Amino acid sequence: MIKPAKGSLQSLDPSAKLFVELKKQNPAWWSLLCNDKEVYIHIRKDNYINAYYYGGSIIKLEYKRGEFVGETHHKYYEEILPNSNPQKTYLRIDLYRFDKATLEHIKKKISEEYSERKVKKENSEMEDQEEYSEKYIQGVMIINNPNIIDSEFQFNLDTEADKLRIDLTELSNGTLTFNELKLITDSRLSISDKSSNNTKIKKTEPDIIGQMKKYNNFIANNHSEIKEYYKKLLEIRESLGLNIGDSKLVNVSDKAKLTIINTYKHEILSEGKDCRIKKIEEVLMKVPIEYEIRKLKS
Repeated sequence: MIKPAKGSLQSLDPSAKLFVELKKQNPAWWSLLCNDKEVYIHIRKDNYINAYYYGGSIIKLEYKRGEFVGETHHKYYEEILPNSNPQKTYLRIDLYRFDKATLEHIKKKISEEYSERKVKKENSEMEDQEEYSEKYIQGVMIINNPNIIDSEFQFNLDTEADKLRIDLTELSNGTLTFNELKLITDSRLSISDKSSNNTKIKKTEPDIIGQMKKYNNFIANNHSEIKEYYKKLLEIRESLGLNIGDSKLVNVSDKAKLTIINTYKHEILSEGKDCRIKKIEEVLMKVPIEYEIRKLKS
């Protein structure tokens, strides 16, 4: 039997050792991650797992040579790992000592890291919006919506898709939908007055239009494979007790959805902000894109 290509939709295997041993052994550190309401866990192609805290990866979990192996970014862990190698980007976690204190330390470091990457006040307009990074908002949405079963879906094997990455995957009423997340201030939602790539040729449509078309083409070209992939993913989540929302996949939506989060602080918008929102909607209503503009629910 030919082994599926790494990174392919066929590479996910519900019988992979990691998933089987997690269910069989249910180690204390795994229960700790699963029972933390601020942690969300996602299954990955090539049979590994990521656990996240508001956009930051707490741990990448694999099963190698008969044991569980967990890694995290050195920024989150080096303070509690004696003699760690400062040259390494990712450090191996001592799972035997992974307790509540360790988890809280990593969460605190992730929070500090992402606070530095919140929206910066680079101009007067930025001063009137909530200072949240897109990753943080993504985490809030996942924690508040049990039907979001995956995030950062990535596929690099389709030359037409060109290293595709989609923010959220939601399963609701049996239908699976890819969902792209953008903040209202994202430059890709509008056409800049400046020329593209320092040339005299100006863009005729915002970058988000091409991005959503790329996602829809990917779905059209891989519809059945996507469905089978997520059926396996749901099977794994079910076996590990991770499914808390809709768990029956009947159909894959042909169209990816665009969710735009309005991060402006005030209900009464300035003329410039109100005009920006209207212009974005005018563009999106002219193309076959399902979209939603809404405030963040914390």
